[in-house]
Formats: sequence, C-alpha cells, structure tokens
Amino acid sequence: MDSIENSKYEKNVERVSNLFLGLVVFFIIVVTWFLTNAFFSNQTVNVIAVPKSKKIDISNIKEAKLVKEYEDIETIESFDYIEFGKYNGKNIEWIVLKADKGEALIISKYVLKSSSFVDKDKKAFLENWWGISNVKRWLNEEFYSDAFTDEEKELIIEKGGFINKEKITILDNKEIKKYFGKNGKEIVKNHTKTMLYPGVTDNNIDLSNGYVPYWTKTDKNNRISSVKGTGELNEDGYKPTNNKIGIRPVIYIKY
Repeated sequence: MDSIENSKYEKNVERVSNLFLGLVVFFIIVVTWFLTNAFFSNQTVNVIAVPKSKKIDISNIKEAKLVKEYEDIETIESFDYIEFGKYNGKNIEWIVLKADKGEALIISKYVLKSSSFVDKDKKAFLENWWGISNVKRWLNEEFYSDAFTDEEKELIIEKGGFINKEKITILDNKEIKKYFGKNGKEIVKNHTKTMLYPGVTDNNIDLSNGYVPYWTKTDKNNRISSVKGTGELNEDGYKPTNNKIGIRPVIYIKY
C-alpha cells in the first residue's frame, strides 16, 4: 500500500510541478511580449503630422511656414505658398524662403521650362556665365514682361550693382545649402525636388521619375552646377550648353 500511495503522491507532485512550470512559462511569455511591444513601439513608431499646404496672401507672407521649418521626411509633397504672376495661363505658386524687414525671398514651386545656360562653350575674358546666360535674359526680359501685372512689377525688388542689376534670378550653391539645408551644409533632398510646371510640355527634360533638374548660377571649371531630379546638389554640374536642365526662378518682393 505504501508503494501505491507513494506513486500517487509522486504523480500529484509531478502534475502540480508541471502546472506551476507551465504557468511560469506563460507568465514569462506574456511579460516578454508586453515589454517587447512597449519598447519597440516607443522606439520605431514615429508619426509626424505634416502640415497641409496652404495659400498665404502676400500681405500675410510672414505667416508662411518656411522650408527650413519642415521635417526631413519622405511624405512632404508641398509647402505653404503665395500666388504671384501667371505662367502658361495659370497662377504661379511661390515658396517663401525668408521674410524679413519688408522683403521676402520667394522661389517658384515648379520648374517652368528647360534651357541651355548659354549658347557657346567658352566665355570671354572677365565674362561671368550668369551675366551672359540665356536663363538670366529670359527671366528678366520675356518672363518678367509676360508673367506679371504692372501692380505686381511694383512689388518686385531689383537687386545687384550698376552692371549686374536683375529683377529675377536663380539660387547659387551657397543659397541652396542655406535655404534647403541643415547647418548650411547638407541639403534636404526632399525639399529641393521639384516637378515641371503643370500643363507645360517640355521634350528636353527627362520626366521618367516625375522630378526634374534645374540650374543654379554657380560655375565650376566652366561647368554650371545644378540640382538633380533626385534632389541632390550636383556641384560639378553640366556644360553650360546643355539644354535639358530647368529654370526655377527666384524673386525678392515687397510686403
């Protein structure tokens, strides 16, 4: 009888031990799952609310959210903008780069057209690529004349010295880094990407990925820097006779 009772006792002990072990394992699994999800949810879930693009009236231009105030995330598609002038029959949207002391620096949200920088491979002694460029001439003559009303032209601030005066310009490399960059060095690629102006057909520009390159006015070794369609600053640039690079105008206006 004693052996039978001992056997039953041992089985009961084993049963209780297995049950206890199972509960311990279950508890460990539950705690591990909870801690793992709590930890990683805090580490990897990073929901950023991107402000919707809104139109800002020129008189309230200081209310515009500046490019450098946006987070560097892939979901950014547009910025706060003002409408100023017309191109191809539509209002031109301009992103505000800075607004201070009654002057605002604005850049076209879109590339308007493609153009060679100049028609010749070499410049004469003391000539400046930007000064003799097709881009500067088109912006300050044809575009300026056609795109803006007389009232709008009164708001455009002419910049430059006696020889190099201009009403409309484009950014140079330093300005690209300053207004679209971090600490004046690394540019935020998503912020520099741009598309061709809606409704415009341009057979020169490669539109395969939706974004298009555009000129800066910085020259390096007789080549002109540009911003690639990927949003990267290409400081080595292209030959100035390349006609597959776009124009993204920049203006100072009064407010």
